[in-house]
Amino acid sequence: MSTRRLGVIAGSGLEALGERFGVGRVIDFASIPGVGAATVAGHAGEIRVARDVPVVVVAGRRHVYENAADAVDALVGVLAELGVDRLVTTSAAGALHGALSPGDLVRVTDVIDLQGARAASGARRGARTDSGRRRALLDEDLACALEHAARRRSVAMRRGVLACMAGPAFETAAEVAWLRRIGADVATMSAAPEIRAARRRGLRVAAVAVVTNPATGVGGQAPRHDAVLETAREAAGALADLVADLVAR
Repeated sequence: MSTRRLGVIAGSGLEALGERFGVGRVIDFASIPGVGAATVAGHAGEIRVARDVPVVVVAGRRHVYENAADAVDALVGVLAELGVDRLVTTSAAGALHGALSPGDLVRVTDVIDLQGARAASGARRGARTDSGRRRALLDEDLACALEHAARRRSVAMRRGVLACMAGPAFETAAEVAWLRRIGADVATMSAAPEIRAARRRGLRVAAVAVVTNPATGVGGQAPRHDAVLETAREAAGALADLVADLVAR
């Protein structure tokens, strides 16, 4: 396919990312062999191909905790078939320390993948070269382009390490303390399988975490899914601005 497109996976509450670009074609997850309908609140379960710009937005996602690791892999395969060569994956995430607040955008600098034990064998293999050496999962140039876009748009963006947890429950206070000790800044229940699937297909990948809540034991209140969705919706506009800048590059 000659048209090269930017792909964006919109996490919980972030589906408004796709409204910025207009929709020319909608592919329902349920119509894709091996993917199946989305089952989690806040996930529409659609691939939206923009009408006038080379952007594909995945509104919602499948998760490992849905026993859907192979579905994640199949979904990324569809993006590659649509001509996506750069992928920005976004996730709602809990802050693991007090330096981050709800609404903050975090450029992911590294990933701690704790989902592998529940992933299918094909979906959990790391990206490797033919010689067997492990490649970097995240593309530094694409991530830097996001940061440059944030500066141009006066959107605050932090840097941090993303811990990808198995879910579906929020992390306990003990898990949060452990994650801090091993160097994580934010935690989510997604991202790692799709990042690895994209890298296996040769896509360049960057990841952004949207801080939607303090993790258990960090804030004064326990995390709630409805509050996560509300905060993510408020951040979707700023993320759409950054994606628009990437498309213009």
